[in-house]
Amino acid sequence: MSIAYFAHELADPAVQKRVKMLRAGGRHVSLLGFERARFAGGQVMIPQPHVLGLTENGKLLSRAWSVLQAIPRAYELRRFWMRADALMARNLEMLLIVRVLAAILRLETRIIYECLDIHPLMDGATITAPNIAGWTPEDGWVIENEGVPPDIEVEETPATLLAGRDPQLEKAIEVAMQALAANPPQRSTRPPYPIRVPAER
Repeated sequence: MSIAYFAHELADPAVQKRVKMLRAGGRHVSLLGFERARFAGGQVMIPQPHVLGLTENGKLLSRAWSVLQAIPRAYELRRFWMRADALMARNLEMLLIVRVLAAILRLETRIIYECLDIHPLMDGATITAPNIAGWTPEDGWVIENEGVPPDIEVEETPATLLAGRDPQLEKAIEVAMQALAANPPQRSTRPPYPIRVPAER
């Protein structure tokens, strides 16, 4: 199986780690992507990458322009990747490039989006994607950001919200009143005050 791996930063150690993992699994990897200004011409990478352009962190317009310029460049290099069994994109920018190229060439090749826990965006912001799960005998696997499943599900509709109602609060009050009726609070009888001083003789 051959994979064309489109990476946002060729010298990123995580990219090299992923390539080594794929090659160790017997995959033939073609590596394409961007060089960052701080790494351009730096280290020797295996396999030898096909550079789509140069980008810099935090420069939105510059990076957007680099992404647009990368599409015709990747098209020129299509002999290195278009026959791959799968196209792997490391982040959102590379996914955009891969999707556009696949549409232009009318490819039906499988596209793999490598889901990172933190996605750097062109404007310097980041978005996160849950990738950690915990396991318990009672609940099995639960992925982060799922939240705690409710004991009672209450549907909220636009109509109820527009009417100024809060179905969740109403249900909570109803359940609380039922619990109070089933388990009324017990009134306690106060005992006499204790005598803390010795009695007079």
